[in-house]
Amino acid sequence: MKRIIISDEEKNKIRHMHESFKENGRVIKEQDDSRPDAGINKAIQCFLNKKGIKDESGKPLEVDGSIGNYPASKSAQAIYRYQKLIGAPEDGVWGSETESFMKGKFDNDKDMFNKCKSETGGLLDKVMGMFK
Repeated sequence: MKRIIISDEEKNKIRHMHESFKENGRVIKEQDDSRPDAGINKAIQCFLNKKGIKDESGKPLEVDGSIGNYPASKSAQAIYRYQKLIGAPEDGVWGSETESFMKGKFDNDKDMFNKCKSETGGLLDKVMGMFK
């Protein structure tokens, strides 16, 4: 178990962000810890760039493996926009729920995302990409 120490200022920012999310009908969700973040995050950023999904300022994403939280993070902004496009719950967090909305009508997106996983992921992702 890790112990995280934050300042009062940081705690107040988190509290304020949580309250503003609740006012807008959203809840704050955590990233899925079962995933190796950097590899999957780079794949998400790669995929969103290939789809032409940009951040709120209209810029493509930097493929750096850092996602962050919506609305402050540019990657989370693009995830939110993609979720809106495919009809997934709009929270700016990429997870199995977002991926489940890619099935059927958005099968090409799933294929493109898998290609990005094999391009940007670790050795296992690259090997698995050869068999798809």
